[in-house]
Amino acid sequence: MFENDYIQRQIEIITRSLAAAIFHKDISMGMAEESVFSESFTISGEDMLIFMLTKYMNERKLNEAENYLFRALEENPSDNVLSIGFDFYENLKSLDDDILAACNFSREEIEQGIADMNGFL
Repeated sequence: MFENDYIQRQIEIITRSLAAAIFHKDISMGMAEESVFSESFTISGEDMLIFMLTKYMNERKLNEAENYLFRALEENPSDNVLSIGFDFYENLKSLDDDILAACNFSREEIEQGIADMNGFL
């Protein structure tokens, strides 16, 4: 029973964090308040993509971010996902060369990623 309560609390914490990051809203979890797991609370695949790309970039895991992006494109090659991907590469272009090098990423990889994304158009 304790393990299930712990897991439930962890899920609620993650959900609140996602809501705060994606929707810029704080969702409290008081005992008398509605649970974040109501039917009206959903996160789209595109919102999750933005969240994960941002998370990986903040952690300086650029290769993982790029891999996540291309998995998303393979599953859903929509205009919205492509737009998110192009924004991702624009953000990478704005990083200093030292940061890219520290992340084991290069400007050539950015250009190759953009070229690969153009193949989904």
